[in-house]
Amino acid sequence: MRISAIDQGSNAARMIVAEWRGDRFEILKKYRVPLRLGTDVFQKGEISPETIKKAESCYQDFADINRRMSVVKYRA
Repeated sequence: MRISAIDQGSNAARMIVAEWRGDRFEILKKYRVPLRLGTDVFQKGEISPETIKKAESCYQDFADINRRMSVVKYRA
C-alpha cells in the first residue's frame, strides 16, 4: 500500500511518498517546493494572489504525483 503525506509550512510545502513493507513504511520519494507563504504574511499581512497560484499549482503537482505513483491514501 502506498501513502503520501504533505506538510505545509510557512516556507515550503513538502510531500513524502511511502510504501508499506510488511512491518514498516519505506520512503520512496521526497518532494519540496519553496512557496514562501510566510514572506507575504509577514510583509503584507496576507498571501498574495501570485503566491496562492503557486500553491495551487504545487498541490496539483502533488495530486498528479499521487496518481502516477498509485498512492491509495494521503493526508495534508
